[in-house]
Amino acid sequence: MNCTGTILRRLLLVSILLSVLLLGASPAREVSVHVIIYHTFLGKERVSTDFSVEELRGHMEGLREGGFRFVSMADIERGAVSGARNVLICIDDGNRSVMKAYREVLGPMGIKPLLAIYPNVIGRRKYALDWDELRALAADGCGIAAHGFFHLHVNEKLYAQNRRYFMDEIHKSKRVLEERMGRPVNVFVYPSGEKCAHAIREIRAAGYRYAFVSNSDNLGATVDTCIPAYMEANDIHFLMEVCARTEADRKGGHLCQDKHGQLMLREVAQCPPEELDEFQNVELYSYFNTNNLWIDLKALQWNLIAGEGIILLPLIVNPKTVDGTPVYQLETAMGAAISVFNGARAVLVPRSRFSPVKKNNDLLAIWSDLYELNDQYQVVMRRGVESIPPIELDERYYGRIDQLLERFRDGVPSLLNCSSLKISGDISFGEDVICEGKVNLTAENPVHVKSKLLSGDITFNP
Repeated sequence: MNCTGTILRRLLLVSILLSVLLLGASPAREVSVHVIIYHTFLGKERVSTDFSVEELRGHMEGLREGGFRFVSMADIERGAVSGARNVLICIDDGNRSVMKAYREVLGPMGIKPLLAIYPNVIGRRKYALDWDELRALAADGCGIAAHGFFHLHVNEKLYAQNRRYFMDEIHKSKRVLEERMGRPVNVFVYPSGEKCAHAIREIRAAGYRYAFVSNSDNLGATVDTCIPAYMEANDIHFLMEVCARTEADRKGGHLCQDKHGQLMLREVAQCPPEELDEFQNVELYSYFNTNNLWIDLKALQWNLIAGEGIILLPLIVNPKTVDGTPVYQLETAMGAAISVFNGARAVLVPRSRFSPVKKNNDLLAIWSDLYELNDQYQVVMRRGVESIPPIELDERYYGRIDQLLERFRDGVPSLLNCSSLKISGDISFGEDVICEGKVNLTAENPVHVKSKLLSGDITFNP
């Protein structure tokens, strides 16, 4: 059964914070766990996070037929996970429909989901589980995670406006769950995925250990459980995932070392003009930061104490022009923290762990035949594709997602043999369009292109 389209259409995937991640495992093993998040099983088509029980059955059967192994949180905590084709099912919020889903689908298939619970609704709302139901699920092998107390976002805004609620989301949720369930709760799932530095500190104080941080637009940033296991085995407090630089990456930041051998992150805005050629030498500086970062929260706490609550990172000054006015953008890079942690390391990872989508140019490449969905349900470059051609779209007609959808409604051109693509003007595309080599398309008036081979400089309706 092919359930890929359905899963991608409405399923939410998020990274979760685990307190113990294969700490007893050998770092040499290639181990990863894919986390799939569900919420309710009411069969409401118009609710993007809801599925029917039959849809859930189709998803689970499709994953199993695809060779995936379902693992539980208990399997992960005791290091009983191997290989890369593992799936942890997580169900957020504690809706009562979980009972039917577990009784009819998950339980009979031997799948033990992780239930992310915010205690304020348990036994108090008609739509939510009660405590007896939750204890019965736990007794049958389902994992329990804290998911806040009121399901508030543990971000800077909540920390500034209501410190008590902020603390309750992290500490009270864990305490109440442990008291009611009679078992330790070692996993925290961020409500809606939002977090801040204060949340990380308090989660560490509540007993959690490792955090995985990545850019939200990086489709390749998945939880790889062998990494924190490697950190534990080798006493590493900060680990940065890096990729080999290519000519396409020459203008971006790179990893380097100071005279004492300490790893550092250097951005182009920090480079003196006279050193720019050296900065862009991909043979001299061979690696760039993916911004997939792994942090030992205990070491982070030590650094915060030593810095009196502040981690001093290099200030980056970016001169820019906004609406004709010259301005300076001041920022710090999270990856620059690699220079703060003693013994920080970098790990070279394949390019598949770095697939950023920052603009519609990037999204068009993802939609094209340059990428495919592999058997682990990851979006990866198609086999044989070594690099992604530069794509430049006219912001007037392709800048918004609705504009992009409208102009590629009937299909995306094949880009497998395209070295670059530039589109100027209002051009929409139909089926069977192939771009080869360097393609530069210009249109003075709206035009629709289909069933064509495009190459070189082409001007429509001159």
